[in-house]
Amino acid sequence: MKNNLSDNIKKLRKDNNLSQEDLADKLSVSRQSISKWEQGDAYPEMDKLMQMAELFNVSLDNLVHSDVSEVKAEENSNKIIGKWVNEATSFITDTINLFARMNLKSKLKFIMEELIIIFLLGFTFSVVGEICAAVVSNLYVIPGYKYLYLILETLYEVFAFVVSVLLVIHIYKVRYLNYYRSIINGKREEKTTEVNEKEEKITVNQVEDRIVIRDPKTSEYSFFKAISDLFILFLKAISFYIMIGVCFALIGLAFAFGLSVLIINSGSFYVGVIITIVSSIISLSVILLVLINFIFNRISNKKVLGLLFVISIIFFGIGIGITTASLTSFNTYDIRSAEIPNDGIVITMNDKAYISNEYSIDYIEEDRSDIKITPVDGTCEVEYTIRNDGRIDLNQYCSFINKIKFIIKEVNNKRFYIDKPGYYNEYKIFASKKNIEKLKKNTISYYKKVESDK
Repeated sequence: MKNNLSDNIKKLRKDNNLSQEDLADKLSVSRQSISKWEQGDAYPEMDKLMQMAELFNVSLDNLVHSDVSEVKAEENSNKIIGKWVNEATSFITDTINLFARMNLKSKLKFIMEELIIIFLLGFTFSVVGEICAAVVSNLYVIPGYKYLYLILETLYEVFAFVVSVLLVIHIYKVRYLNYYRSIINGKREEKTTEVNEKEEKITVNQVEDRIVIRDPKTSEYSFFKAISDLFILFLKAISFYIMIGVCFALIGLAFAFGLSVLIINSGSFYVGVIITIVSSIISLSVILLVLINFIFNRISNKKVLGLLFVISIIFFGIGIGITTASLTSFNTYDIRSAEIPNDGIVITMNDKAYISNEYSIDYIEEDRSDIKITPVDGTCEVEYTIRNDGRIDLNQYCSFINKIKFIIKEVNNKRFYIDKPGYYNEYKIFASKKNIEKLKKNTISYYKKVESDK
């Protein structure tokens, strides 16, 4: 009949990878005896019980009266808990010792590194959280959305916190603690010195005064080097976009330099503009060269480039000064008073025609049966459409070439015209007195009707 002892003998034998013959040899009995013990048909003698208890590393009481499976499980559980406690205690102790053994510079570096890691993890989880929140917000049609959102938000925050803590601890162990332990465990050697006269042994601990300094391949500064490399890469990306902007600015300045020849009759104003443009080209060229050298890791001649930049800035100021001084001899006029030839558009008058109130209209009486419309800014051209109800819609198209021609002409004549942004909506209408009155009357009638329909 089976009992705890028979079951324990069979289980312990198998757990130790022993056959019945192997166990019989170790106990100096026959295989049949082992078989009978495991079947419960016979009972081992006391000396054999003591041998098995010693062989299987269990107590005699547990072997005979207890279930070794439960005993082993409990022992394993206690070992695991004990291991966790020992690891936690060792982690705290080694951390305190490590930090105490660092010099001030290493401590500051260590703290900065951990803070940077925490910041990066926090930033990463914040960005991911915002993306997830945007995705989850699309589920607002689901009943109980608010509670679902709150639950998911809480779970994500807990997950982010736990993962962040584990990552920080893991990175700390890999970068610092494991290295420290390798010194303590692998290099704590006791140096024994024979003192000839007294024949004494002196034990010297080689590790106690050691400052934890990482070797070059696993240096604590390598982290900051990686951060520095990423920052430099970011700066290079920004520099690349700035370089593109500088290139376009140089193209614009080159274009302006070519056009400046056309205002040579403006005298000192022309001289000031030329000096300003040339100095700007030089300074921007220096900036472009510095950016290119930085992006492609080339060495810049700092003295030459610095000198060129300072000289260009000085001449830029001189050019601005000459240009500003020369403007005192210029006359300034409103663009309305400029006599710019413009044929405008000619529209056949009809009884329903009217002009929207959104335009600023200057009516001018002329002896004509049609309507002529010109823009206040004579450098622009007028486009129009006539609706079925007689409304005339106007639009201005200002040619860049016409603007440049006009500016060059007026600068050579030492005149400046003020071109306000609102002028694009101002027009002159040339028509007979009768047609002007009809246009105004139709416009008033239209807006009265609009008010009455509201």
